[in-house]
Amino acid sequence: PTTKSAWLWPGVDFCWGGQHPRNATWEFDPASKKWHRHPVMPIKGMATLSAFDAKTGRVVLFNGGKTLWFDPRADRYFGESPYAGDIGWGTGTIDSDQHEFYGLVNAGLFRSRMGATAMGPIDYVTKPNALPPGLGPSGAGLVYDSKRHELVAWGGGKALWVYTPATGKWGVLPTADGPAPISTYDAAAPRVFSKWIYIPAVDVFAGYNEVAQGVWLYRPSDKP
Repeated sequence: PTTKSAWLWPGVDFCWGGQHPRNATWEFDPASKKWHRHPVMPIKGMATLSAFDAKTGRVVLFNGGKTLWFDPRADRYFGESPYAGDIGWGTGTIDSDQHEFYGLVNAGLFRSRMGATAMGPIDYVTKPNALPPGLGPSGAGLVYDSKRHELVAWGGGKALWVYTPATGKWGVLPTADGPAPISTYDAAAPRVFSKWIYIPAVDVFAGYNEVAQGVWLYRPSDKP
């Protein structure tokens, strides 16, 4: 929203015989229909987690065991957190109430405080063995529900999981009988990533994981 453009952060190519990181950052401008290459991210790893912070107009990034800020207006990376080790990849989101970045990765659920000039240390709030049964952390979608003040994870099927920062506890969201998405991926390794969003204006979640099924909507149980 800050630059009215789309950004593609460093990722990794999975191919026969190995995994090959790509460290370039690209921006696509819909107005000019052109791609622009930007400075290489100072931390290098396999795949980048990202989340836009509406309060500052910046982006929080995670890769290579660190979180950091990116300011798209100044085209500048800054404020790296301390190194937390090789903890894999997954999906990230922002708790807009507490101003914290959360990441759901191979090593579990972590958070990093979003300071004005630097990101705080990575703190694990849930280790992999404490995650709810059936929740595959490395590819599940993760968003923040600003109305109910909780994180909601989706693995591509009917089940939905919720983490409440205030209590530090996980739960399962109720799903009514009727049509529901069916994931063809391994439950331990879903492939949702960023294709799961929360739309505050209409209080609805939207997810996409299977080409043949299209987009699914989930309306919380306290909505009519």
